[in-house]
Amino acid sequence: MAPKKHDTRQPPSSISAKDLDGLLAETVSAQVRDLDQEVLRAATNLKRAATVLDQLEIRHVHGANRRTPAAFRVLVMIWAFGPIEAKDVSRLSGVSRQAVSGVLATLERDGLVSRERATKADKRLVPVTITQDGAELVEANLLPQHEVQQKFFEALSPDEVRTLIQLLSRIIVAAHDYE
Repeated sequence: MAPKKHDTRQPPSSISAKDLDGLLAETVSAQVRDLDQEVLRAATNLKRAATVLDQLEIRHVHGANRRTPAAFRVLVMIWAFGPIEAKDVSRLSGVSRQAVSGVLATLERDGLVSRERATKADKRLVPVTITQDGAELVEANLLPQHEVQQKFFEALSPDEVRTLIQLLSRIIVAAHDYE
């Protein structure tokens, strides 16, 4: 069965970033019963905001060092808290265990982290440490990344940023209870 064509009442090319969440919520809720439009709008905007921030960081910081924002988050967690096990890197960075495994393999191959293996046991249970090259990469990119983040949050007042932090923290904690 072919998917239903949804009438958005205007061509997608004319939908502004500001109006997308409302139009999407209206269109989807017209097709799906019992949909909470406010939750859909919040989820849409949260995901879009995270994607936009990642794209800005890639464009202005990480593109030059050929790292993804997720790889850099992993590297920062190891730099800040290492030696650290991969499962803790995953939990603290918000990157899935599978993705952390792949990121660590690449970072290790590139000489940015090391995993000292006493045996050929599960690599996730082996503490990961940052190398000198890895530490230099983190230290060289933290301030430029922070400048991008400051510009990104410039649209909010300091009080709004603090409120956003509190709200996102509550959502993150509640999500861990959901698992």
